[in-house]
Amino acid sequence: NAVFNLEKANDDYQQSFREFKLELGLNNQEEEEFNLVEVNYPEIWKIGEEEALEMAIENSFILELRNR
Repeated sequence: NAVFNLEKANDDYQQSFREFKLELGLNNQEEEEFNLVEVNYPEIWKIGEEEALEMAIENSFILELRNR
């Protein structure tokens, strides 16, 4: 039973790996290892929870209607 589970897990991994390579457009690549690098991206949202709540309340259309 343990051997079967190991083989099934290995098959599932191989299938997931093939699907992953296909999603990345690397389905013709024979290597089974990738050299991944971290991508730099701008941090657009730099506000705290309190500021986010304040902005949400200020911009709440429902609250504005209730106050009329």
